[in-house]
Amino acid sequence: FPQLHMYWKRGYHFDLISSVMTREEFKKLRSSLHFVDTEKPREADDVNRLWKVQPIIDAVRTRCTQLERAPRCYSVDEQMIPFTGRCPLRQYVKGKPRPLGLKNFVVTTSEGLVMDFEIYQGKSTPLAETSLGLGPNAVLRLVRTLPEKSSIFFDRYFTTIPLLDELLKKGIDGTGTIMANRIRSVRFRSDSEMKQGDLDELTRNDEKVAIVKWKDSKTVLLASTCAGATNVEPVKRWSKKEKKYIDVPAPEVVRRYNASMGGVDTCDQLIEYYRVAVKTKKWTLKVSLHMVDLAIANCWLEYRDACRKDAVLRHNTMSLLDFRLAVAEALCASPKRKRLESNNENVQPNHSTERSPGAAKIPGVDKRLDSYDHWPSVDSLSSARCCRLAGCTSRTRTRCEKCNVYLCLSSDKNCFKVFHTRH
Repeated sequence: FPQLHMYWKRGYHFDLISSVMTREEFKKLRSSLHFVDTEKPREADDVNRLWKVQPIIDAVRTRCTQLERAPRCYSVDEQMIPFTGRCPLRQYVKGKPRPLGLKNFVVTTSEGLVMDFEIYQGKSTPLAETSLGLGPNAVLRLVRTLPEKSSIFFDRYFTTIPLLDELLKKGIDGTGTIMANRIRSVRFRSDSEMKQGDLDELTRNDEKVAIVKWKDSKTVLLASTCAGATNVEPVKRWSKKEKKYIDVPAPEVVRRYNASMGGVDTCDQLIEYYRVAVKTKKWTLKVSLHMVDLAIANCWLEYRDACRKDAVLRHNTMSLLDFRLAVAEALCASPKRKRLESNNENVQPNHSTERSPGAAKIPGVDKRLDSYDHWPSVDSLSSARCCRLAGCTSRTRTRCEKCNVYLCLSSDKNCFKVFHTRH
């Protein structure tokens, strides 16, 4: 809905949300959301400018760094956390779809799975302490957890020859577009002397770094430690003059760069599809919600990869939207934790006397196996109900309060335990 209050408005209200909490409860929760005790005095030498949201950043980043790492292609790029309000960390990055916000350095696989990230804080950003500059230092910070024989791809903002040398020392190959003013000693043909498909290559004396100039619609410079101008193959390009696609010869370094560089853009695309849209002046809320979006996008990519490995058909695999809805439904299904009375002796067990439906919907696996607030309740019914555990034909009056299904629970049979522990 375009306005927040419409989720609770009569005639428009969304049951999944309005049945969980009232509008005022949601507003109070959002305005009071904190991850640390803001009234606690901070250390004088604490220079972390993200301290208010550091716990959720650490939680997401820790899970990212625990993902399996293998020698493969990774890409490093800048990611924007959109925010137009007042914030000392706000940056403007020209060329980004959302150029205004907090800058986040991210390393991903070529499929868009985030492996690590670091939000830019200015001088206090915990980057590698070298004299290579901000961009190269960010790359060296992000590749610390990557294995040897990996290949890293980045754009002209990061690429320098000293950076490629540092990566080689770590056993990691690097490839990226590079600015002409960073290789002033290298001489190629001028742009006017080259036509579409032409290329020049220069290799350093030790043959560890190759620099390639290739002309497509415009010229581009690339530096690499793993590919050069060899293995030229045609790529399709649209010709305005001929009104059709034509073949343009492209070297290996260009093809590998184009195939592997879009990981961060893919991640941004997945986040942007269904980003949590909340109008707020608090940058802390924007950062925390971005962490949630990033975590869900990563989880969906892991889920999709698991489905592929298990040979699950594509039409049986949840889309990103369905996956997000499943996560939302699972979170909304979690019951509220009520504050216990000071005198626990006055708390009486709740034995329902109402007639409950005998064929309630079986809850999803995430709810059934979450080991949270599954309490047995003995209902006063005129007739026992069928046990909902698959394969059991007995009847019972014991019901799970959370799942709302009847399950056997006696000295002879414990379907209740099996139902909540077995996949």
